[in-house]
Amino acid sequence: MCGSPGIIEPAAPWFVVPADYKWVTRAVVADVVTATVRGLDLAYPEVTPEQKKRLAEARKKLDAE
Repeated sequence: MCGSPGIIEPAAPWFVVPADYKWVTRAVVADVVTATVRGLDLAYPEVTPEQKKRLAEARKKLDAE
């Protein structure tokens, strides 16, 4: 990371962000946000067969309009 994180507690991290130059501030904040989002291990939800069936029915109704 670009900045130096000062973590007080794992549940409530704090980061020291220099504000002397806007471009540095934005780069540090962007780096922290990007690293945090990547660490979330996000995934699309699984669609069940029942949900797929209901989606297909809804699509047929919309196409019929």
